[in-house]
Amino acid sequence: MLNKKTLLDIIFVLGLFSILHILVFGLVKGAQVISINHLPVQINSFWTSVPTILAAFFISFKFKNHSWDSYENFKIIRGFILIVAGTIFWEQFFLDYNYFHDSNMVLEKLMLVLSIFFIYFNPSWVVVFLTQSLLIWQSHQEPLGGFHLTDIRPVFELLTIFITFQILKIFRNIHTNVFIFLALTLHASNYFIPGIVKLEISPNGWEWTFLNELNNLFISSYVNGWLGFLDEKIVLFVAEIIDQTEVFAQVITLLIHLGSIFLLYKKRITLLLFLGFEFLHLGIFFASGIFFWAWIIINLGFIYLLKRLPRESISFLYSKRSVIVFCIIVVFSPIFYQPTALGWWDSRLNTIYDFVVTTEDDNKFKLNKNDFGPYDLLFTQNRFYYASNEKILSNTYGVIQRDEKAYSRSIYNLYSKIMKPLLGKKPRDFLNDSYYVYTQLQKAKNLEEVKRIINRFGKNHFDTDKKRTLENFIKNYFKNLNSVENKHAWYTKLGAPYHIYDLSQKRFQGKKDIVRVEVIKYNTWWNKNERKIVRYGKEKIMDINVEDN
Repeated sequence: MLNKKTLLDIIFVLGLFSILHILVFGLVKGAQVISINHLPVQINSFWTSVPTILAAFFISFKFKNHSWDSYENFKIIRGFILIVAGTIFWEQFFLDYNYFHDSNMVLEKLMLVLSIFFIYFNPSWVVVFLTQSLLIWQSHQEPLGGFHLTDIRPVFELLTIFITFQILKIFRNIHTNVFIFLALTLHASNYFIPGIVKLEISPNGWEWTFLNELNNLFISSYVNGWLGFLDEKIVLFVAEIIDQTEVFAQVITLLIHLGSIFLLYKKRITLLLFLGFEFLHLGIFFASGIFFWAWIIINLGFIYLLKRLPRESISFLYSKRSVIVFCIIVVFSPIFYQPTALGWWDSRLNTIYDFVVTTEDDNKFKLNKNDFGPYDLLFTQNRFYYASNEKILSNTYGVIQRDEKAYSRSIYNLYSKIMKPLLGKKPRDFLNDSYYVYTQLQKAKNLEEVKRIINRFGKNHFDTDKKRTLENFIKNYFKNLNSVENKHAWYTKLGAPYHIYDLSQKRFQGKKDIVRVEVIKYNTWWNKNERKIVRYGKEKIMDINVEDN
């Protein structure tokens, strides 16, 4: 039963987690690789792992008597934590060779192996594992930024809340039920808030459900590379089927998102919702090639946890008081957890950036975006708008996302409106016109109307400094790629799935050196009335000789 002491324990964990969450993600995002002339200073792997090594020595000495035995239901909790940590270990240990830094991050990966091994014997090693995994994550942020986070963020957060629980357990006798309970609130918020966002971007609350067109997303994913091997006629045929069923799919999607607030109503409801989450991710994968594989594993981890918990813990989780507190925390999760506000309109517009390479034997072909691993997500997202001098209206996969989400991003908005001006930074402006822009594009009958809408609502992101950074990144990346004989190490075949898949081209085998890279930009508009994909505005925006200094 949830009593006053347990409620106080929950408040303490939430309070400390809110601080640690800001520190962990704030410091990691804020850390920058020193650069000279837009190229990073190469830092020896040893020094990037020093914090982890020091943490390991400290934990081994300070908490040598701290073990899993001090936790209630420790075998079950340990299994769950190993599933969570194993998810990020799978991805990071088998990461592609980093040709930009010309490093395989051997020491960092060795620390991952050691730390996840010792987690089995001592829960304090989760600190070491999380520290090292965040260092690896941050090492791929520069120089282009935007290394993927949304798909792996729940893993970082669950480990952070477990560390928070460990810290407070040193000072208070907190039952592991508190950790399980809060882990479930954290995970539920990652689904509930995206549901709220879909209501927020709808002027009357219902428009996204009934007027957003999922077939637009499917077409956008195709022109970006998903199912790119298929004939366009087949893709248009599938899009027509999606068009007939998308309202039903979006109603189910919204019900699953919002239904997550009832995750602890009954155990049977819990299991049904977790299965719903899994089907939701599989549906997203089919429709777009975006694979939330880490979320799928986390859901399976929770099912494992709930299936093995003893009756006493189950009674605690599903008591009336626990359900009420659970709902309150999930509703106010933007304050505590700041979950990602996933919600947008799927438009018919796209801007694509293809990387066409020429090998030393004058063979020219388009490169598969997944060949840019471990930076592949940046390239599959096509977010190189700063490289072309024109107005852009949509984001990745045709997304229209311009609204201020006052509720679901309350902490971010507070930071943007108050803290940024105090720090001398310009607050980000939100126009709250996504739905209007989306409907205007939906009504457009020809390409000229589309261009007028882009000219009216679009924004020019052109930035010569960022473009020069991209050019130097490409030069450095391919110079190092050319110097390596074995382009595809055997271990990468064991690696985790990509977050976004490009199936439009075969993977580069690397038998010949790449001497030239051309960046070709073009736009697409899905003309649904005439059932054809219109490609326009093709332009070579960069022409890079790899060996030039």
